[in-house]
Amino acid sequence: MTAIRSRYLDGWARDALAERPAATVLHLGCGLDSRVYRITPPLTGRWYDVDYPEVIALRRRLYPDRPGYDMIASSVTAPDWSSQVPADRFAVIIAEGLTMYLTKDETRRLFERLTHHLPHGVVMFDAWNSFGMRAGARQGVIKASGAELGGWGIDDPGDLETLVPGLEFVAEQTFFDIPELDRYGWPLRLACRAMNRFPALRNMGRLLRYRF
Repeated sequence: MTAIRSRYLDGWARDALAERPAATVLHLGCGLDSRVYRITPPLTGRWYDVDYPEVIALRRRLYPDRPGYDMIASSVTAPDWSSQVPADRFAVIIAEGLTMYLTKDETRRLFERLTHHLPHGVVMFDAWNSFGMRAGARQGVIKASGAELGGWGIDDPGDLETLVPGLEFVAEQTFFDIPELDRYGWPLRLACRAMNRFPALRNMGRLLRYRF
């Protein structure tokens, strides 16, 4: 599912850049993701990968320079890193595998800061609902990593519109009704189709897109 999630977010980002080739892209909590090289955005735009200083230090060792590409060494929740981003262009904000680790207040402050700093743009990210947050807290891989979930799930896309005035919900994509499932074995296909019948399970993890 992680690869499918990345594929769909890549597609949304490509669509946005096809319409706005001079856009500023902010890839929040980028980790070691190679998205900027997969997408190869137009050289007319700017791209910023944002993550902790130790992550960015490793990225600088692993990835080559690219025109229009820069990295910002900071926690995404820090209040001052956005000042390094010029506020003169349409923005494409991508946050993959991030929001479930933020508290409700951290989510509000992050998106308020960016939507106030930048003139207009789109925001795209994956999110878990309340059920997904409870299920995720029990996952062995999350426990083993020492990561802590933020405790707030997005049950309705309108919740974020209320939390951050100025954000307008545009689209969503769940993971249990996608064409790629046809490539899976029949037991998994059957399980996904069954889960798709129940909103709490269907929306356990999904992609959300907003504009501002």
